[in-house]
Amino acid sequence: MAEMKSAMNRTGLTDDECKEVAKYMVDGAKVFGAFSLVAHFLVYAWTPWF
Repeated sequence: MAEMKSAMNRTGLTDDECKEVAKYMVDGAKVFGAFSLVAHFLVYAWTPWF
């Protein structure tokens, strides 16, 4: 039991689980960035502000 406690951090997740969550967060941020880039381009094409 002591070994299992040392493998967990203060969130209750193992290192592998933390890396998996971080990967999903980074992937989600990339998808959000891509959508926002496309949305901004479409708004600019519709009503250019320059």
